[in-house]
Amino acid sequence: MSEGERNFIAFLYFYHTATGSQNRDGSMDDRIVIIDDPVSSMDQQTMFFVATLTRNLIDICLNNVRLKEYDQDDTTDKYIKQFFCFTHNAVFFREITYNRINDYEAVSFFEITKDKENHSHIDETYELKDGIGNERINRSPVRNYYESLWHVFRTTENIDMLMIVAHQILSHHFLQSEGYDAEDFRRILFVGENKSEFMQRNADGSVDQTYYNIAVSIINMLDVSISSYNDGMFFSSSIYTSEQIREAFRIIFETMGRISHYNMMMRRK
Repeated sequence: MSEGERNFIAFLYFYHTATGSQNRDGSMDDRIVIIDDPVSSMDQQTMFFVATLTRNLIDICLNNVRLKEYDQDDTTDKYIKQFFCFTHNAVFFREITYNRINDYEAVSFFEITKDKENHSHIDETYELKDGIGNERINRSPVRNYYESLWHVFRTTENIDMLMIVAHQILSHHFLQSEGYDAEDFRRILFVGENKSEFMQRNADGSVDQTYYNIAVSIINMLDVSISSYNDGMFFSSSIYTSEQIREAFRIIFETMGRISHYNMMMRRK
């Protein structure tokens, strides 16, 4: 057998030992379960099986939190009191944690690093919900390019950086993923009644075009390439606030019918 096959068989043995009874009467003892990088040398299909079983272990552990106020049946699977998983495999990590970001009360992510003196450091990875207040949520230490852009957009107060990542997010989501042409994208937003979504009526009856001007500046950047020149790149970062830029960006997603995606990436309900 290959090393991956041997590791898979060993994991299956461990899994059934952890989820089965070691007592003659079939009773379950309370347990702390620890696994260390169980997918070494495994192919993608086997890794998926291991990730699925690992998620089962996590679910048993989570039952202690989810059912403690409602469950009156002592036989419910609550015997795994703590679960630890160590891994340096980013794909496996994503498979077992993809919907655990909001489970901060029961689940925590940690990143282990070494400094130049070979000293290990364990740091909990979290961020404040909506960037303010004291309510924590998990921050995955593993991100792809698109998620990293949204993280910067949520957290930075640098106006120039905010404009740059806003342009990159729109390019990735609407042009690359959904196939919009930059000119068609601009036409949908700013030609016809959609343009009014960016206008704000002041108390004196005048029209405030702040959000419109910001949105136009972001969209103009979509046409800039190595072979083209666009004076829309000229943007004064001193006249707008980060809140105004984020609001103009939100209106773009709302106008395009993608507000649910915006709320998800901004960690809003």
